[in-house]
Amino acid sequence: MASEVKNGIPAPGWSDRVNDPEILAGLERRRKSAFRWTCIGIVLALAAPPLVSKYLDTSIAMGEACKIGCVIAGIIALCSFLGKLSRSAKNAYEGEVTDKREEIRHKSGKNSDSYRIEYVTYVRKTDGDKEKIKESRKGAVSAWEYLKVGDRFKYHPQFAFRYELYDKSKAEHLFCPVCAKKNPVESDRCSRCHAPLLK
Repeated sequence: MASEVKNGIPAPGWSDRVNDPEILAGLERRRKSAFRWTCIGIVLALAAPPLVSKYLDTSIAMGEACKIGCVIAGIIALCSFLGKLSRSAKNAYEGEVTDKREEIRHKSGKNSDSYRIEYVTYVRKTDGDKEKIKESRKGAVSAWEYLKVGDRFKYHPQFAFRYELYDKSKAEHLFCPVCAKKNPVESDRCSRCHAPLLK
C-alpha cells in the first residue's frame, strides 16, 4: 500500500493499487460484459419489431418493422460507441475542489421552456488548468456527494468510480473502482465484487 493504515483507515497518500492485476482483470470483465449486453440489445432491437409485425400486430408492414428495428439497433450501437469515446478522450489528472454550485439550466422549446438543476464541482488541476465536473443528479455515486471543497483528489477515467481522495480518512465511504459499490472506509475489499479498494 502507498500509505500507512491505522485501524483500517488509510493515512493521506495515493494508492499504489491503481494498476493492481485484480482491479485490471475486474475492469476487463466489466468491459466484456457491457459489450455482450450491447450485442444482445442490438439483436433484440433487430428481431423484436419484425416478430411483432408478424405475430402480434399485422397492421405494421414487415418492411416498416425492419426499419424500426434498424433505427433502434443503430441508436444502441451509437450510444455505446459515444460512451466509449467519451471515456477514452478523458485523461487522468490530479486536482483540488475549489467550489460547488447548483446551477439552473434553461432550455427553450417550441411549446414550453424547461429547467433542470445541474450539480457542478469546480476543480483546479495541479497544472493550473480548471475543470468542471457537471452532473445531472446528486446520488450516492457522484462527485458532487463524494468530493468536498478543499479535497485533493485524482481522477481515474478507467474506473467505474473515478475519484480517489488523497486523504481517504475524510471519506465517509470508499467506492469500488471496478463496480462502484459503496464500502466502509475500513474495508480492504469490495463487498460485492471483492476487488481491492484504493487504499
